[in-house]
This record gives sequence, C-alpha cells and structure tokens, in this order.
Amino acid sequence: IEMTNEGHSGLTTVEWWDQYGIGGANEITFSGYDFAIIHLGINDVSKSTPINDTQTAYQNIIDALKNANTGIKIFVCTIIPAPLYANPVAAVNSFFNVNSMISNFANQDNVYLCDLTKYSHISMGMEYSSGHLTAYGYWRMAKDLIAYIGWIMRKYPLEFRFVQFIGTDMEPD
Repeated sequence: IEMTNEGHSGLTTVEWWDQYGIGGANEITFSGYDFAIIHLGINDVSKSTPINDTQTAYQNIIDALKNANTGIKIFVCTIIPAPLYANPVAAVNSFFNVNSMISNFANQDNVYLCDLTKYSHISMGMEYSSGHLTAYGYWRMAKDLIAYIGWIMRKYPLEFRFVQFIGTDMEPD
C-alpha cells in the first residue's frame, strides 16, 4: 500500500502541530488518507510539555484528519518507555499521564487504541540504543502494529466492512 510518513524526530506533539498542522510553517496536506497511525508523545515526556498542551495538539491532528477524510480510521498509539530521561521520576508520572490521555482519544468515532505499552514486544532490552529504537526495534514495532490493527479490524468487523470505499466516491449497495 502507499504510505506517507510524517514522523519528524525530536518534536513534541505541540511542536509537530505548530510546524506541520493547519497554518504551520510547513503545513502538510491532511486529505487523501484512508487510515492514519498517530504515535506522538514520547518527546512531550522528555521535554516536560504540559499535558493540556499535548492534548490540544493531539486533538487538532485528529480533527484535521477527520475533517479532510470522510470515514478515515485513526489508530492512536500509546508511547513506549524510553530508558533515558533527565528526571526519571517525573518522566514516569508524565509517561502514565500521556498514555492515559492518548487512551481517552479512542472514545471518539473511528479512533482506535493501539496500546503498545501493554501489548508490544518492545522492552528495555536490545530494541533500544541511547533512548531510541534500533532498526530491530522499529521492525518489531511495525510487526506489532500490523498484528494489533488486524486484531482491531477483527474485533470491530461492522466498523471496517466498507473500508474499500474510504476515500472514493463509491457507496456500498
């Protein structure tokens, strides 16, 4: 399938929205997508971004995607722990707050939670190097996302029965 990667290393959710969101200096096109996977928030923890700011930016991204793509399916991913933080105690609290906030977005229509914190094979072992994932870690995460999204589609078959019509002018019979 064709894929667009709009991940930009080192940015918080707020910084990403400010740069690439609607009205940002490097505004991207939010239209033309059937699915979106959002995995933002780890830099919010490491840079101590206020949770309300992260939540607003995250919601802005979801709203922009929904407004530009009728019927889009959005998968929000909890953040995985990273082994290096300047203040580990504060980071742990922030980590749980960000993941709780991300989980709450799955209460919206067409937004689904991929709880990578609970259901991924990423640990604090060989998947990491200096706080970032290794090539193996990214490969492992991709495999986990494929499995997780497949599970979500099987869990909610009625919500995914017309995915072939997303982004087209066609309607189901």
